[in-house]
Amino acid sequence: MILLLTIMAAIAMVPSCGYAEGEKTTFQQEYTYNEGETPNIHEEISQFGQVFKLVSVTEPVATSSLPRERSYTYKVSVYYTSDQLSQVPGNVKLTPIYGTGKRQVDRKETIRNLSDNDVDRLPRLKTYSDTNGRGPGAGVRGQLVLAEVRYEPKGWDEDGIPNNYTAYVYYRGEETYLALTHYEAVRTYTDTITEDGEVTYTVVATYEGEAPAGDPDEDLAPAVIEEDGAGADNFGGEPAASFRFPFSPSSLSPLATAAIATIAAAVLTLVFLGIFNRRRLRESAAS
Repeated sequence: MILLLTIMAAIAMVPSCGYAEGEKTTFQQEYTYNEGETPNIHEEISQFGQVFKLVSVTEPVATSSLPRERSYTYKVSVYYTSDQLSQVPGNVKLTPIYGTGKRQVDRKETIRNLSDNDVDRLPRLKTYSDTNGRGPGAGVRGQLVLAEVRYEPKGWDEDGIPNNYTAYVYYRGEETYLALTHYEAVRTYTDTITEDGEVTYTVVATYEGEAPAGDPDEDLAPAVIEEDGAGADNFGGEPAASFRFPFSPSSLSPLATAAIATIAAAVLTLVFLGIFNRRRLRESAAS
């Protein structure tokens, strides 16, 4: 039971992406026809360059009883390409909808002209005004933690001892950003003025189709930014070659956090069961 509850809690920690890959897209289309006619309702229709199938049709109503301008709102997956989205009818307006997401950001710095390879002299925290490195407005001001360091000797003294190093440094952390979750589509119908005495009816057909597979936005991938750091001549200390610092909890992905929580729960459950069984054996032996 403890293990089950922990797994459920860990899964709940994984953030929603708003519109999952393969989720169905459903939209409505009106058909208007004159009294005494039969509406020509298509069993299949093309939109976004894909085929959508008819799933339901409403009962006909007199068009005159409806508002002159009518709108239908539906959700469109981010997995459609720009070319596919450009194929929507002229009476459809698409609005991008954003949600808050989190991702790991790595900044790689190259620091030259270091007199030694003492990692303790490198700053453990660095603050950036643009953590994901994609220009003004692309990210937010944030603080990243020193995660990995690799030194490379570049100069030696007369005794062959390195006295000049280049450090390749990774600063790592988690940033909050706006992620495109889906598009809101609004389809609007506006009735034209009919001749006196002409009666028309309207039905609403619902069509459904699968969203395509693919990567909605390459910017959602973890960012790795390379930049050169300034040289430093006041570094000194004991020799070192390569270092890797443990990840902080904030830098772990939600799936990694869930996996760690699940493993920890399994270990605790086994320990609990071991203690419980040992107690039962003792009680059985005593009786």
